[in-house]
Amino acid sequence: AYDTDAKFGIYEKTIDGRFRFVRQIVDQRYLNPIRNIDPTANNPCLIVPPGVCVQDAVYQFITGPLPMLNAGSYYIAYQRCCRNETISNIIRPGDAGAAFVIEITAAAQKNCNNSPVFKGLPPVVICVNSALTYDHSAVDADGDLVTYEFCDPLTAGGQDGSQGGKNSCTGVTPDPSACLPPFVPVNFRAPLYSTINPMGGDPVISIDPVTGMITGTPRVQGQFVVGVCIREFRNGELLTETRRDFQFNVAFCEPQVFAKVQADSTIQGKVFVVNACGTLDVDFVNLSTDVKFIRKYRWEFDVQGTKQVQTSRDARFSFPDIGSFTGKMVLNEGTECSDSLDLLVN
Repeated sequence: AYDTDAKFGIYEKTIDGRFRFVRQIVDQRYLNPIRNIDPTANNPCLIVPPGVCVQDAVYQFITGPLPMLNAGSYYIAYQRCCRNETISNIIRPGDAGAAFVIEITAAAQKNCNNSPVFKGLPPVVICVNSALTYDHSAVDADGDLVTYEFCDPLTAGGQDGSQGGKNSCTGVTPDPSACLPPFVPVNFRAPLYSTINPMGGDPVISIDPVTGMITGTPRVQGQFVVGVCIREFRNGELLTETRRDFQFNVAFCEPQVFAKVQADSTIQGKVFVVNACGTLDVDFVNLSTDVKFIRKYRWEFDVQGTKQVQTSRDARFSFPDIGSFTGKMVLNEGTECSDSLDLLVN
Protein backbone atom coordinates (compact mmCIF):
# COMPACT_ATOMS: atom_id res chain seq x y z
CA ALA A 1 0.00 0.00 0.00
CA TYR A 2 1.06 3.60 -0.50
CA ASP A 3 2.41 5.34 2.61
CA THR A 4 -0.18 7.40 4.44
CA ASP A 5 2.66 9.18 6.23
CA ALA A 6 5.15 9.61 3.40
CA LYS A 7 8.24 11.44 4.67
CA PHE A 8 10.03 13.94 2.44
CA GLY A 9 13.37 15.39 3.48
CA ILE A 10 14.60 18.86 2.53
CA TYR A 11 18.37 19.36 2.59
CA GLU A 12 20.86 22.11 1.87
CA LYS A 13 23.96 21.28 -0.12
CA THR A 14 26.68 23.83 0.55
CA ILE A 15 29.24 24.90 -2.03
CA ASP A 16 31.83 22.58 -0.43
CA GLY A 17 29.57 19.58 -1.16
CA ARG A 18 28.28 18.92 2.36
CA PHE A 19 24.63 18.23 3.14
CA ARG A 20 22.63 19.69 6.03
CA PHE A 21 19.14 18.58 7.09
CA VAL A 22 16.68 21.48 6.88
CA ARG A 23 13.17 20.13 7.32
CA GLN A 24 10.98 17.06 7.16
CA ILE A 25 7.53 17.09 5.65
CA VAL A 26 5.18 14.23 6.52
CA ASP A 27 2.53 14.15 3.83
CA GLN A 28 -0.52 12.23 4.99
CA ARG A 29 -2.45 12.94 1.81
CA TYR A 30 -2.09 11.47 -1.59
CA LEU A 31 -4.43 12.76 -4.22
CA ASN A 32 -7.22 10.26 -4.88
CA PRO A 33 -7.90 8.26 -6.80
CA ILE A 34 -4.89 5.98 -7.13
CA ARG A 35 -4.64 5.14 -10.82
CA ASN A 36 -4.06 1.73 -12.33
CA ILE A 37 -1.83 2.37 -15.34
CA ASP A 38 -3.11 0.60 -18.47
CA PRO A 39 -0.20 -1.58 -19.66
CA THR A 40 -1.74 -1.79 -23.14
CA ALA A 41 -1.92 1.99 -23.67
CA ASN A 42 1.04 1.93 -26.08
CA ASN A 43 0.32 -1.52 -27.44
CA PRO A 44 -3.38 -2.42 -27.64
CA CYS A 45 -2.73 -6.06 -28.57
CA LEU A 46 -0.30 -6.75 -25.76
CA ILE A 47 -0.90 -9.93 -23.76
CA VAL A 48 0.20 -8.70 -20.33
CA PRO A 49 2.40 -11.17 -18.42
CA PRO A 50 0.86 -12.39 -15.14
CA GLY A 51 1.70 -10.35 -12.06
CA VAL A 52 2.59 -7.14 -13.89
CA CYS A 53 0.79 -4.19 -12.32
CA VAL A 54 1.71 -0.51 -12.07
CA GLN A 55 -0.13 2.13 -10.08
CA ASP A 56 0.28 5.88 -9.81
CA ALA A 57 -0.30 8.06 -6.75
CA VAL A 58 0.45 11.77 -6.40
CA TYR A 59 1.63 13.41 -3.18
CA GLN A 60 1.31 17.18 -3.03
CA PHE A 61 2.54 19.54 -0.32
CA ILE A 62 3.81 23.05 0.35
CA THR A 63 7.14 23.36 2.13
CA GLY A 64 6.47 26.73 3.76
CA PRO A 65 9.08 29.49 3.54
CA LEU A 66 12.75 28.55 3.15
CA PRO A 67 15.66 31.02 3.29
CA MET A 68 16.92 31.91 -0.18
CA LEU A 69 20.42 30.59 -0.76
CA ASN A 70 23.09 32.76 -2.32
CA ALA A 71 25.12 29.64 -3.10
CA GLY A 72 24.55 25.91 -2.98
CA SER A 73 21.28 24.06 -3.59
CA TYR A 74 18.22 22.66 -1.88
CA TYR A 75 17.47 18.98 -2.35
CA ILE A 76 14.09 17.34 -1.82
CA ALA A 77 14.26 13.56 -1.40
CA TYR A 78 11.90 10.66 -0.76
CA GLN A 79 13.39 7.36 0.44
CA ARG A 80 11.60 3.98 0.45
CA CYS A 81 12.38 0.28 0.41
CA CYS A 82 12.18 -1.98 -1.47
CA ARG A 83 12.47 -2.79 -5.16
CA ASN A 84 10.97 -5.82 -6.90
CA GLU A 85 12.97 -9.01 -6.38
CA THR A 86 12.38 -9.90 -10.03
CA ILE A 87 14.56 -7.09 -11.41
CA SER A 88 17.12 -8.49 -13.85
CA ASN A 89 19.88 -5.91 -14.18
CA ILE A 90 20.93 -5.06 -10.59
CA ILE A 91 22.40 -7.11 -7.75
CA ARG A 92 20.12 -8.10 -4.82
CA PRO A 93 17.22 -5.90 -5.92
CA GLY A 94 14.90 -7.10 -3.14
CA ASP A 95 17.20 -5.59 -0.51
CA ALA A 96 17.62 -2.24 -2.28
CA GLY A 97 15.27 0.67 -1.78
CA ALA A 98 15.01 3.80 -3.88
CA ALA A 99 15.70 7.49 -3.41
CA PHE A 100 13.90 10.03 -5.61
CA VAL A 101 15.62 13.40 -5.68
CA ILE A 102 15.32 16.87 -7.17
CA GLU A 103 18.01 19.56 -6.89
CA ILE A 104 16.93 23.22 -6.80
CA THR A 105 19.92 25.52 -7.25
CA ALA A 106 20.37 29.02 -5.88
CA ALA A 107 19.84 30.36 -9.41
CA ALA A 108 16.47 28.57 -9.62
CA GLN A 109 15.39 30.13 -6.33
CA LYS A 110 16.38 33.64 -7.40
CA ASN A 111 14.45 33.27 -10.67
CA CYS A 112 11.31 31.81 -9.04
CA ASN A 113 11.79 28.93 -11.45
CA ASN A 114 9.40 26.17 -12.53
CA SER A 115 11.03 22.76 -12.92
CA PRO A 116 10.33 20.71 -16.06
CA VAL A 117 7.42 18.24 -16.04
CA PHE A 118 7.60 14.86 -17.79
CA LYS A 119 5.03 14.42 -20.54
CA GLY A 120 3.87 11.03 -19.28
CA LEU A 121 4.74 7.69 -17.75
CA PRO A 122 6.98 5.19 -19.53
CA PRO A 123 5.27 2.13 -21.05
CA VAL A 124 4.67 -0.64 -18.52
CA VAL A 125 5.53 -3.47 -20.92
CA ILE A 126 7.64 -3.42 -24.08
CA CYS A 127 8.22 -6.24 -26.55
CA VAL A 128 11.44 -8.19 -26.84
CA ASN A 129 13.05 -8.05 -30.32
CA SER A 130 10.79 -5.12 -31.23
CA ALA A 131 12.14 -1.63 -31.86
CA LEU A 132 11.46 0.72 -28.95
CA THR A 133 10.77 4.41 -29.51
CA TYR A 134 9.61 6.25 -26.39
CA ASP A 135 9.37 10.01 -25.95
CA HIS A 136 10.80 10.60 -22.47
CA SER A 137 10.95 14.38 -22.85
CA ALA A 138 9.69 17.00 -20.42
CA VAL A 139 7.93 20.33 -20.87
CA ASP A 140 9.25 23.45 -19.17
CA ALA A 141 6.85 26.33 -18.48
CA ASP A 142 9.68 28.87 -18.64
CA GLY A 143 11.08 27.66 -21.95
CA ASP A 144 14.45 26.71 -20.43
CA LEU A 145 16.84 24.28 -22.08
CA VAL A 146 16.38 20.69 -20.86
CA THR A 147 18.98 17.95 -21.41
CA TYR A 148 18.59 14.19 -20.93
CA GLU A 149 20.89 11.32 -19.97
CA PHE A 150 20.86 7.90 -18.39
CA CYS A 151 22.07 8.18 -14.78
CA ASP A 152 22.36 6.01 -11.68
CA PRO A 153 19.15 4.92 -9.97
CA LEU A 154 19.78 5.56 -6.28
CA THR A 155 19.32 3.26 -3.28
CA ALA A 156 17.95 4.08 0.15
CA GLY A 157 16.75 1.95 3.03
CA GLY A 158 16.68 -1.81 3.33
CA GLN A 159 14.95 -4.73 5.01
CA ASP A 160 15.72 -3.80 8.65
CA GLY A 161 12.04 -2.96 9.24
CA SER A 162 11.37 -6.62 9.99
CA GLN A 163 13.81 -6.42 12.91
CA GLY A 164 12.31 -3.28 14.40
CA GLY A 165 14.52 -0.76 12.60
CA LYS A 166 11.81 0.55 10.29
CA ASN A 167 13.02 4.17 10.35
CA SER A 168 16.75 3.46 10.33
CA CYS A 169 18.81 4.30 7.26
CA THR A 170 18.70 0.61 6.35
CA GLY A 171 15.02 0.26 7.21
CA VAL A 172 11.97 0.30 4.97
CA THR A 173 11.13 3.98 5.63
CA PRO A 174 14.38 5.81 6.44
CA ASP A 175 14.26 8.82 8.76
CA PRO A 176 15.01 11.90 6.59
CA SER A 177 16.57 13.77 9.52
CA ALA A 178 19.16 11.04 10.07
CA CYS A 179 19.60 9.67 6.53
CA LEU A 180 21.10 12.45 4.44
CA PRO A 181 22.29 12.54 0.84
CA PRO A 182 24.35 11.67 -1.08
CA PHE A 183 22.64 8.36 -1.81
CA VAL A 184 24.44 5.27 -3.07
CA PRO A 185 23.84 4.10 -6.68
CA VAL A 186 22.41 0.67 -7.38
CA ASN A 187 24.84 -2.13 -8.24
CA PHE A 188 24.37 -3.08 -11.88
CA ARG A 189 25.19 -6.60 -13.01
CA ALA A 190 28.43 -5.79 -14.82
CA PRO A 191 29.58 -6.21 -17.51
CA LEU A 192 26.21 -6.92 -19.15
CA TYR A 193 24.49 -3.85 -17.68
CA SER A 194 25.58 -0.41 -16.50
CA THR A 195 24.29 3.10 -15.88
CA ILE A 196 24.52 4.09 -19.55
CA ASN A 197 23.62 0.61 -20.81
CA PRO A 198 20.82 -0.48 -18.45
CA MET A 199 19.12 -2.95 -20.83
CA GLY A 200 21.62 -3.99 -23.48
CA GLY A 201 19.94 -4.48 -26.84
CA ASP A 202 20.90 -4.41 -30.51
CA PRO A 203 21.05 -1.57 -31.21
CA VAL A 204 21.71 -0.73 -27.57
CA ILE A 205 18.94 1.17 -25.75
CA SER A 206 19.98 4.84 -25.65
CA ILE A 207 18.54 8.26 -24.91
CA ASP A 208 18.95 11.35 -27.08
CA PRO A 209 20.46 14.14 -24.92
CA VAL A 210 18.50 16.83 -26.78
CA THR A 211 15.10 15.29 -27.55
CA GLY A 212 14.77 12.76 -24.72
CA MET A 213 13.79 9.98 -27.15
CA ILE A 214 14.66 6.49 -25.88
CA THR A 215 15.37 4.11 -28.76
CA GLY A 216 16.85 0.67 -29.36
CA THR A 217 15.78 -2.95 -29.60
CA PRO A 218 15.71 -5.02 -26.39
CA ARG A 219 16.92 -8.58 -26.92
CA VAL A 220 16.42 -10.06 -23.44
CA GLN A 221 13.16 -10.63 -21.58
CA GLY A 222 13.08 -9.41 -18.00
CA GLN A 223 12.55 -6.44 -15.70
CA PHE A 224 15.06 -3.60 -15.96
CA VAL A 225 15.65 -0.57 -13.73
CA VAL A 226 16.46 2.58 -15.72
CA GLY A 227 17.52 5.96 -14.34
CA VAL A 228 17.02 9.17 -16.31
CA CYS A 229 18.30 12.59 -15.23
CA ILE A 230 17.05 15.82 -16.74
CA ARG A 231 18.92 19.07 -16.21
CA GLU A 232 17.44 22.49 -16.79
CA PHE A 233 19.59 25.41 -17.95
CA ARG A 234 19.01 29.11 -18.50
CA ASN A 235 21.72 31.15 -20.24
CA GLY A 236 24.12 28.28 -19.61
CA GLU A 237 23.44 28.19 -15.84
CA LEU A 238 22.08 25.04 -14.14
CA LEU A 239 18.69 25.59 -12.50
CA THR A 240 17.43 22.12 -11.51
CA GLU A 241 18.21 18.44 -11.85
CA THR A 242 15.37 15.91 -11.62
CA ARG A 243 15.97 12.17 -11.39
CA ARG A 244 13.42 9.60 -12.57
CA ASP A 245 13.79 5.92 -11.70
CA PHE A 246 11.48 3.39 -13.38
CA GLN A 247 11.25 -0.18 -14.69
CA PHE A 248 10.87 -1.50 -18.20
CA ASN A 249 9.18 -4.91 -18.30
CA VAL A 250 10.39 -6.66 -21.45
CA ALA A 251 8.13 -9.52 -22.54
CA PHE A 252 7.55 -11.77 -25.55
CA CYS A 253 4.77 -10.39 -27.74
CA GLU A 254 3.03 -12.26 -30.55
CA PRO A 255 1.40 -10.41 -33.47
CA GLN A 256 -2.32 -10.10 -32.79
CA VAL A 257 -3.60 -7.98 -35.71
CA PHE A 258 -3.51 -8.76 -39.42
CA ALA A 259 -4.60 -6.34 -42.14
CA LYS A 260 -6.86 -7.72 -44.88
CA VAL A 261 -9.59 -6.34 -47.17
CA GLN A 262 -11.97 -7.97 -49.63
CA ALA A 263 -10.22 -7.83 -53.01
CA ASP A 264 -10.31 -9.32 -56.49
CA SER A 265 -6.67 -10.35 -56.30
CA THR A 266 -3.39 -9.65 -54.52
CA ILE A 267 0.09 -8.91 -55.78
CA GLN A 268 2.70 -10.95 -53.87
CA GLY A 269 0.28 -11.03 -50.95
CA LYS A 270 1.03 -7.38 -50.13
CA VAL A 271 -1.01 -5.27 -52.54
CA PHE A 272 -4.78 -5.80 -52.53
CA VAL A 273 -6.35 -5.13 -55.94
CA VAL A 274 -9.96 -3.95 -56.24
CA ASN A 275 -11.55 -3.72 -59.72
CA ALA A 276 -14.62 -1.47 -59.99
CA CYS A 277 -16.75 -1.27 -63.13
CA GLY A 278 -19.65 1.12 -63.87
CA THR A 279 -19.20 3.30 -60.76
CA LEU A 280 -16.76 5.85 -59.38
CA ASP A 281 -17.86 5.10 -55.79
CA VAL A 282 -15.92 2.14 -54.43
CA ASP A 283 -16.82 0.32 -51.21
CA PHE A 284 -14.06 -1.42 -49.22
CA VAL A 285 -14.93 -4.32 -46.92
CA ASN A 286 -12.46 -4.74 -44.07
CA LEU A 287 -11.62 -8.33 -43.15
CA SER A 288 -8.83 -7.47 -40.69
CA THR A 289 -8.45 -9.51 -37.49
CA ASP A 290 -8.41 -9.81 -34.48
CA VAL A 291 -11.09 -7.13 -34.08
CA LYS A 292 -10.81 -7.02 -30.25
CA PHE A 293 -7.21 -5.76 -30.54
CA ILE A 294 -7.91 -3.11 -33.21
CA ARG A 295 -8.56 0.33 -31.76
CA LYS A 296 -8.25 2.52 -34.82
CA TYR A 297 -8.26 2.36 -38.61
CA ARG A 298 -6.83 4.72 -41.19
CA TRP A 299 -7.60 4.59 -44.93
CA GLU A 300 -5.74 6.93 -47.23
CA PHE A 301 -5.86 7.64 -50.98
CA ASP A 302 -3.97 10.31 -52.88
CA VAL A 303 -6.42 11.45 -55.56
CA GLN A 304 -5.13 14.06 -58.00
CA GLY A 305 -2.78 15.46 -55.37
CA THR A 306 -5.42 15.59 -52.63
CA LYS A 307 -5.11 13.24 -49.68
CA GLN A 308 -8.43 11.63 -48.72
CA VAL A 309 -8.61 9.96 -45.29
CA GLN A 310 -11.24 7.87 -43.51
CA THR A 311 -11.10 6.25 -40.05
CA SER A 312 -14.04 3.79 -40.04
CA ARG A 313 -13.64 0.01 -40.22
CA ASP A 314 -15.16 -0.18 -43.71
CA ALA A 315 -14.82 2.72 -46.13
CA ARG A 316 -16.21 4.26 -49.30
CA PHE A 317 -14.13 6.49 -51.59
CA SER A 318 -15.33 8.48 -54.60
CA PHE A 319 -12.88 8.74 -57.49
CA PRO A 320 -12.98 11.55 -60.09
CA ASP A 321 -12.54 9.43 -63.24
CA ILE A 322 -11.54 6.06 -64.63
CA GLY A 323 -7.94 4.98 -64.08
CA SER A 324 -5.76 3.37 -61.40
CA PHE A 325 -5.38 4.77 -57.88
CA THR A 326 -3.15 3.65 -55.01
CA GLY A 327 -3.89 3.83 -51.31
CA LYS A 328 -3.11 2.36 -47.92
CA MET A 329 -4.98 0.98 -44.90
CA VAL A 330 -3.31 0.98 -41.45
CA LEU A 331 -4.41 -0.69 -38.21
CA ASN A 332 -3.47 0.90 -34.85
CA GLU A 333 -1.23 3.48 -36.47
CA GLY A 334 1.70 4.62 -34.33
CA THR A 335 1.64 1.67 -31.92
CA GLU A 336 3.67 -1.53 -31.56
CA CYS A 337 0.44 -3.40 -32.37
CA SER A 338 0.15 -2.25 -35.97
CA ASP A 339 -0.26 -3.76 -39.42
CA SER A 340 -0.96 -2.30 -42.85
CA LEU A 341 -1.62 -3.11 -46.48
CA ASP A 342 -1.42 -1.33 -49.84
CA LEU A 343 -4.41 -0.86 -52.14
CA LEU A 344 -4.69 -0.64 -55.93
CA VAL A 345 -8.06 0.40 -57.34
CA ASN A 346 -8.74 -0.03 -61.05
